[in-house]
Amino acid sequence: VWDRVVVDKDPEAKPDSCGLLLASADEKVARKQLGRADLLLLRRPCRQQELLEQIANATRDSDVLPIFREAGVQATQDRVVVLAAVRRNYRCLLVCSREFLSDREVVLPAVSAHGMTIRSICPTLLQDREIVQTAVMQNVYALSVVPEHFRNDRELMLMAIVNDGLGNTAFELASEELRADREVVLQAVKVNGLNIQHAAPELRADLEIAVAAVTQNERALKFVARELRSNNKVLDAAGWTQNPVAECTSAMANSAHCMQWLKVMALVFRIGSASTLHVS
Repeated sequence: VWDRVVVDKDPEAKPDSCGLLLASADEKVARKQLGRADLLLLRRPCRQQELLEQIANATRDSDVLPIFREAGVQATQDRVVVLAAVRRNYRCLLVCSREFLSDREVVLPAVSAHGMTIRSICPTLLQDREIVQTAVMQNVYALSVVPEHFRNDRELMLMAIVNDGLGNTAFELASEELRADREVVLQAVKVNGLNIQHAAPELRADLEIAVAAVTQNERALKFVARELRSNNKVLDAAGWTQNPVAECTSAMANSAHCMQWLKVMALVFRIGSASTLHVS
């Protein structure tokens, strides 16, 4: 089986004049296709070819790991086989030879499939922004193991916050500087209002941010600055009346609604459980 074409006699030939051939091609076909007679064709080892076929023909990605393990060093130390295996099952990276943990081409598909694989790669690649971004986009918890300067990377963190959706892990893991960045905080609370709980104190007292947070999630009212919890604009955005006492009085006919209101207000103003409140 012919694998790679290598220039033999022409030192001025450009690299792109060579390429990979189909596994079924023989030497005569290869030379004819490339129109050259001064090429040396390398033969792929039979065992390597056998492993590559097993990996390619595996019915499920989960079947690749047993194949890879059972092959032993013939697989775990062969870069071609390792790359093929990792592309189908990221777990193969965890059992291959350690040298591949610093191989960017091998690591990238692994973190793309499972972001937390980044915990196993070499420290040098932890500085690679593309690898870090790929891992974080797949699993936001990868932020917990990457170098600190990435958590202060504004562009990366904004992407992570949006990608995190209704979770609030990305914003919680952002640097203190970014959690005090008004634009970042505003974007974060628009994605998930509860992100306001991790914002800098002065931004929890920002009316626009508070309104955006409770608009997205009324439960964020619990985390806005105390002085804004009775602000009419904030209460309106959260879906509550501008006159809470009047609202509760008018709702007395509907005890269930009133009790729900009391529980929320007790939580917001931290004045005890609803059972201890009395409305005359």
